[in-house]
Amino acid sequence: MMINGLRINVLVCDTNGERKKVASDAPIALVLHGGLSDNLSTYYTTIASTLTKLGMNIILYDRAGYGRSEYGPGCFNLKRIFLDIDTILDGVGADREVHLIGSSFGAGLAAGYVALRSERAASLALLEGQPPTAAWRENFASLLRNMRQNIDDVVAHYDKNSDLSMKVIARMRSMIMDRTYLEDIESSDLPTAEQLSAISVPSLGIYGADSTHGAYEGTVESMGHMKNLRIEVIPHASHFLLYEALPTLKSFLHDFYSGPGILDRRG
Repeated sequence: MMINGLRINVLVCDTNGERKKVASDAPIALVLHGGLSDNLSTYYTTIASTLTKLGMNIILYDRAGYGRSEYGPGCFNLKRIFLDIDTILDGVGADREVHLIGSSFGAGLAAGYVALRSERAASLALLEGQPPTAAWRENFASLLRNMRQNIDDVVAHYDKNSDLSMKVIARMRSMIMDRTYLEDIESSDLPTAEQLSAISVPSLGIYGADSTHGAYEGTVESMGHMKNLRIEVIPHASHFLLYEALPTLKSFLHDFYSGPGILDRRG
């Protein structure tokens, strides 16, 4: 799909495999991947089958600058990302409320989109992520600044301690050093505290008990007042739930979307 002059990799699927547009009678989920080295394939191979077995049509896409999607200056700005999501939903025929699912950095995007586009949202699921507050932005920007200053050490760490290919590590290095990632995040307008606190759709947060990313605390601070917020904490798991606790994560997602009235919210 071409969006703002960039080719964006978009995938729509159901239990029968890929499809060009969403079905007219199915609930729809949009999955937003994490930052830096992540892309849609992580979720296609992990949680997509759990969702499609519930009768959902799933939309996954590589955000501009990630995976198989093209990069352009400014493409990491949140306003640009939310406009891209609008275009994608319109392009695949998602003319009703959508279930937003975000992981890590993508959870912040999912919560931000729901806060700003409440009319398009049916529910919200945050996987080891939190709403996009000023503290959220500064924490991520600080991480990027530190990585820029110590990029050789960062690359060496990922090369030694992760399963990422050298191609993916090189792309991540370029994203940090050569692209407008940091500048776009720092210049992004965020939803206001009032807009975030007004989120009213059924919401789920899943966190690792051993995570040091602060996502659980950020969610409780911003959304803890919500009566329809369900929070699950997985023992002995860190930030990387998809790798350390996938069966439990999938079980929580299944239970949430199987709840009364959740998948009936279709606009």
